[in-house]
Amino acid sequence: MGGHVPAPAGGLPPWGMTDDFNVQQDTTAARIVFGRCAPTVVPVSTALRVAVRRRHLAPLRSAGALGTLLADQAEAHARENGRPELPSIYPALPSDLLNFQYDPLACAVAIGWDGVTLRDLPVELSSEGSFVGMRERDGAPTMRIATGVEAERFEDTWLDAVVRASTRAA
Repeated sequence: MGGHVPAPAGGLPPWGMTDDFNVQQDTTAARIVFGRCAPTVVPVSTALRVAVRRRHLAPLRSAGALGTLLADQAEAHARENGRPELPSIYPALPSDLLNFQYDPLACAVAIGWDGVTLRDLPVELSSEGSFVGMRERDGAPTMRIATGVEAERFEDTWLDAVVRASTRAA
């Protein structure tokens, strides 16, 4: 949520709400959901802390077809989107970064995974040009925001789940 709730920590890319495809693809729908449902929000600034990494490739590839497919996709995405260069620019990123785990982290939060810090913050929707943004403001309705994540634990849990699922599918 770039510069809003919460700001990216030092050493991370300054990506935020305007970079969130899921929200900005249909801003009318986003405003309706945020205004009516009080969803739990996993901001980009939190999701940047969890990654698919080169160290995950060997276990993925040894697990079967699903793991191999995910490994191949992670490498292709990294190449096509300049991910290998990011850690030299943003030192808080892992040196073996392939991609971020935006959606898997959001799913983990949705099912109640306990490795995230959730805070109820007073948040108002804002307009930033054609984008929907969020700003912390006293007196605004509260929204549950994921403000922290046990990144290494998440990555290990995700990898274990994918390896188990891939092995069972074989």
